[in-house]
Amino acid sequence: MLHRRWLAATRAMTAAQEALTLAESAVVETTGAVARATGVHEDSAEALPPLRATEREAAEALQMLLVKRDGLDQEARRVAEAVQALDLRIRQLEGDASGARERRSDADGAIARLAAEAEDIAARAEGHDAAL
Repeated sequence: MLHRRWLAATRAMTAAQEALTLAESAVVETTGAVARATGVHEDSAEALPPLRATEREAAEALQMLLVKRDGLDQEARRVAEAVQALDLRIRQLEGDASGARERRSDADGAIARLAAEAEDIAARAEGHDAAL
């Protein structure tokens, strides 16, 4: 019976040693993975500040462009309003010029009629002085 116990204990010890060997291998493997991950983390930590600086610069540039775009949008609205006002003024001036041409034409006609009347009166006056 002692022999059986001794054999069982030996088998248990062998199984425990195998389990210990597997566990030690797992620890070695995990330690290596942690070391590699730590290296990657350190490399990433070193690369992060320049990337943050680049991101900050890009954000500043974007903000500047957005401000400029807003300014250009406002300027475009002012220009469109000015163009609209100038178009209205041009139509008004064209209307004024048309009216002035009509008045000029009317005045030329009146002057021609008055000149004809003046000639008629002058012609009658010549005959009138002779009759008196």
